[in-house]
Amino acid sequence: MPKKNNEILNLGLLGANIQHTQSPAIYQKLLDQKFHYHIIDISNSDKLPSLESIFEKYQLDGLSITSPFKRSFTKAINQSSINCVKQVDGKIQATSTDYSAMKKLLETKYRPRQIVILGDGAMAILLKQICQELKISYLEFSRKQNGEINKLDLSALEAGSLVINSCSRAFVFEGKLSKSSIFWDLNYHFLPHIEYFSKNPNWTYHDGMEVLELQCQLSLKFWDLS
Repeated sequence: MPKKNNEILNLGLLGANIQHTQSPAIYQKLLDQKFHYHIIDISNSDKLPSLESIFEKYQLDGLSITSPFKRSFTKAINQSSINCVKQVDGKIQATSTDYSAMKKLLETKYRPRQIVILGDGAMAILLKQICQELKISYLEFSRKQNGEINKLDLSALEAGSLVINSCSRAFVFEGKLSKSSIFWDLNYHFLPHIEYFSKNPNWTYHDGMEVLELQCQLSLKFWDLS
């Protein structure tokens, strides 16, 4: 049950190196009541607590999960990737609002004929599932399969291609795109990419804030808080 407006919500974010998160500011705009936002920053995956213990410790009304733990609990939940969790009557329920947000944007905003996916992590897996569902052709490049891809030359692709970066903030793209291409970075406020693409007027750069904002809206609905 949603808390009354005079009660303080407890929301949490689980991940590694997440002090830069913009989620509290977004929830501040979306919620009309006070909340505590618990940043659960864990660098060692060997010390990763159970979801049940996290909810008990912080008395959470909703938990978000980000990199690198989006696939850490999937065996128990039976999903390929999760980023949004709630506890109902002592039982854990989870979904991927990442999936829903990216699918909605691909259907309504980008509508690409072909996608290039950079990376092979949790977000890349979701993107491939979305492409298969929407019948969009895609190419995938990752450091595991293709070596260093930071200077990847994609200029031979058809004009207006959509390149989606699902790599972590440790990755900086300095390659080439075809004319009028869009580089959709799932990271947000990432200065190296902002500076690089500002010097290349033939390409359009979109960062990940739109995904994050839509994901937060969908998370509140999943948590029964909106």
